[in-house]
Amino acid sequence: MTGKVYLVGAGPGDIELITVKGLNCLKTADVIIYDSLIKDNLLNYAKDSAEKIFAGKRAGNHSVLQEEINRLLVQKARENKKVARLKGGDPFVFGRGGEEALYLKENNVEFEIIPGITSAIAGAAYAGIPVTHRGISNSFHVVNGHNLPEEYFKVLSKLPGTLVFLMGVSNLENTCSELMKHGKSPETPVAVVSSATGGNQKTIIGTLSNVESCETPAIIIIGDVVNLRESIQWFENKPLYGRNIVVTRAKHRNKELMQKIEQNGGNAVEFPTIEIKPLDVKLPNLKQYDWLIFTSINGVELFFNKLQDVRDLGNVKVCAVGDSTAECIKKYHIKPIFTPDDFVSEALIEGLRDKIKPADRILLPKAEQTRSIIPDELKKISARVDELVLYRTVIPEYNKQLLKDADSVCFMSPSAVKNFPKEWNNLKAYCIGPITSNAAKEAGFKEVITAGEYSIKGLMEKLYES
Repeated sequence: MTGKVYLVGAGPGDIELITVKGLNCLKTADVIIYDSLIKDNLLNYAKDSAEKIFAGKRAGNHSVLQEEINRLLVQKARENKKVARLKGGDPFVFGRGGEEALYLKENNVEFEIIPGITSAIAGAAYAGIPVTHRGISNSFHVVNGHNLPEEYFKVLSKLPGTLVFLMGVSNLENTCSELMKHGKSPETPVAVVSSATGGNQKTIIGTLSNVESCETPAIIIIGDVVNLRESIQWFENKPLYGRNIVVTRAKHRNKELMQKIEQNGGNAVEFPTIEIKPLDVKLPNLKQYDWLIFTSINGVELFFNKLQDVRDLGNVKVCAVGDSTAECIKKYHIKPIFTPDDFVSEALIEGLRDKIKPADRILLPKAEQTRSIIPDELKKISARVDELVLYRTVIPEYNKQLLKDADSVCFMSPSAVKNFPKEWNNLKAYCIGPITSNAAKEAGFKEVITAGEYSIKGLMEKLYES
């Protein structure tokens, strides 16, 4: 028995442009073999047990030869694995998907094609350029920009539609010269769109006679439709366009914030400074407690993962610090009886003073080395507090090169600040609450902005403002 290979188009860059079918395949794959144009945060949708293999190829730098990739696909399928071959754009548009499909066929390995959105269309659309438009262009032609023979330019220069060149930045000057040499007007509009559909997208406008080049990856659009950009451009008008914003949350927690940043035109730089390590502890007899207080989403999830039967909670009253923590509790069909208006421990203590009776027993699920303000203050009113340490936070390995173009950093906890590289405290720090803001100031950050509402929503509002 053998597995199956899926040749999946991941789209042009914006991870939300992968198809529903492609995303479902990614989520269930046993092995993911991916290219250099695949964004790391797309791989966060893979299941934890999935094997991830980088097989990137860029111009002049083939880390893995195509023949090796072909053999790897067959090998993994014969191990009875579901293999997702994740390719930028569409696998059949200059993606060598056809070669891989033929190799799989020759080796009797079952495969399926899941098309993707090609950058030839999406990159132009995100730059505000329709590749066809009534009265301007009735066709578009996608061309491999690598070292085209002169005969091609003789034909291309006569075509009335839009020309889209992929992988052609290094030959841009020659392409423009050849098109003009064979009759294309020097005033023909040209757009060069780099990092299309991503937060680092940049668009250069010119003509065949004067257009400038840019960094790869990029697409080149040639034709009168380029003039429509002035009226139609939309992506580069988004509130966070041009911003490179670092997200330091634990990898399994960063999806929502990264998604919101990128939906608003920013480039979210995934740089987790915290990794959650669950501890091997058992839950006590919960029916002996009067109160159960949660201060974080991590504590909620790890607690309920250990809970065998919700009836074991008995009549315990549940509280939460923060709306996000409260919403997480509700996923387990339990509604907290109290959440303070201010999402900090001090507000929780103040709100519970008149509710907790002396000698009430309280269970506090928590991380190692957290602030002791809750147990200390509750003990002052004669409550009995048991701290249940469910996890510790550790510093994951990270690549500081990811920070080189960053202008801002988002912190969701003091420990995230503590673990962040000190030499980058020149960035603008956006913090989810005053405790985290104080930690950022102590770490030397000169510009510290605190969310008005201590939530991702509040953090985003501050990002929009400055």
